Amino acid sequence: TTLSEGIIGKFIEEIQIKFKDIEIGSYPYFKNNSFGVSILVKGDESRLVNLAAEEIFEYLNVKNGNPRLF
Repeated sequence: TTLSEGIIGKFIEEIQIKFKDIEIGSYPYFKNNSFGVSILVKGDESRLVNLAAEEIFEYLNVKNGNPRLF
């Protein structure tokens, strides 16, 4: 996403509380004159990982954060 951790942090924290069995990491980057944050969602249950990732993606999309899935 092109949004900073300061903007998305509270929401990511809420998702982490909602999905206690997954891990969420955020990694800021600056490359090619572009700033952003990569977000990693992982866990043992792919269904929960997908649900959490979808909620994060939709939030970033609504906030015009230009999310991309890898």
